[in-house]
Amino acid sequence: MIYITGATGHIGNNLARQLDKENIPFKILARRITEAIIPYKDRVIIGDIFNMDFLAANLQEQDTLVHLAAYINLKNNQSSLTEEINYHGVVKIVDFCIKNDIYLVFSSSVDCLKGDEYCLREPENISFNQENLYQRTKAQATEYLVEKMHANLIDAFIVYPSAVIGINDYKPSAVGKEIRNCFKRRIWFYFSGGYNFVDVEDVVIAITNG
Repeated sequence: MIYITGATGHIGNNLARQLDKENIPFKILARRITEAIIPYKDRVIIGDIFNMDFLAANLQEQDTLVHLAAYINLKNNQSSLTEEINYHGVVKIVDFCIKNDIYLVFSSSVDCLKGDEYCLREPENISFNQENLYQRTKAQATEYLVEKMHANLIDAFIVYPSAVIGINDYKPSAVGKEIRNCFKRRIWFYFSGGYNFVDVEDVVIAITNG
């Protein structure tokens, strides 16, 4: 069985839709039901995804856990919440998967990758930005998982999406909000250079292929 955390988010609800389209069984682990996952409310299990008893009561050996839940912190505040969800929470998830032989799919961030101007590569070492809380905590969590993978303690797959755009952006996402602001002419200044975006459907394909 496939279990999804963060299914109320942009990537998560699109993943649920794709799995449903392909008739692949899945369940959603969430704190509450939102508009994004109403079509699958009969597959939602309400609880604390970082509670080991909750996870143990629902997942079994050889299940797959797709961990997408994260705290997107563009304002670079809320340090305790950011660290608790993006780092300490992931450590709990990884340790649980190791203990219970669960296959883990983890959504990291492109910010964790080193590379030159034109090419990013699968990381041998995780890149850290100590000043940005979101980037740092995602990097810490990714490094922890990579170390366990290199030690052959866990079977896992990591995706490194950049800014995600596309369909079914219900909340909307942080990127979606800024795009809406551009259309509403609330942003009148632009930076020199470019920025990397990825379509949410492509991220879903990467996850399902993993």
